[in-house]
Amino acid sequence: MTRHYIALSIYCSHEVSVTHDSEVKDMGLPRTSEGSTQLHQYVARERLIELLQIHGESDTLDFKQSLDLTGNQARAELARDILAFMNSDGGYLLIGVEDKTYAPLGLTVDANFDTTKIYLAVSKYIDGDIPCIAAAYEVEAHEIGVGGWESPRRFAILYFARRPGIARPKGDAAFRNAKGEMKSILSVSDLLVRRGAQTVQANDADLRRLLGEVEAAKSTEEHSIDCLLYTS
Repeated sequence: MTRHYIALSIYCSHEVSVTHDSEVKDMGLPRTSEGSTQLHQYVARERLIELLQIHGESDTLDFKQSLDLTGNQARAELARDILAFMNSDGGYLLIGVEDKTYAPLGLTVDANFDTTKIYLAVSKYIDGDIPCIAAAYEVEAHEIGVGGWESPRRFAILYFARRPGIARPKGDAAFRNAKGEMKSILSVSDLLVRRGAQTVQANDADLRRLLGEVEAAKSTEEHSIDCLLYTS
């Protein structure tokens, strides 16, 4: 069985690191609240197998049959979900799973997850860094307790880490629905979080949490500077 591992780090520099044959190396991931080189553990093959056996979405898990990076509306909707993950506890996108029935359909043959493409697809709508890592693996049916596959199917797992501070949209996005009515996807005034299986506007408790985290980080930084000045 062939395994393919593609490690992606998406930041403002949108550099690409790639390893093959499931070889996980120190990929020089920028330091985040998750640590500089620890994100790869979130997209290990074992983690993908575990998540594929979950039949339901949650605060930290979202299924998609495919990842459209071409249409403007699809890009805005992806950015909306990423912002919510970054303002919550981080989260996963599993690509290749039907999001209504949770059927593990697998990726199309031509599906790929190029770091630059993903970054450029959402950077129009997201201000600042986008801490993410992704991998794609082939999976046998028996590994996730299903039958009927004649050959392995490939799935992708993307993990978006919690980002320090408050992640906000940097642009508005609205599109016409099937009835011809304008539907807002993103607004610069949005403050998005994950709740249940949905991306929603933050409530008062969410806002207090986020502001508290910002103040705590600021206090820690000021304390570190004071200590440095004192020891110098």
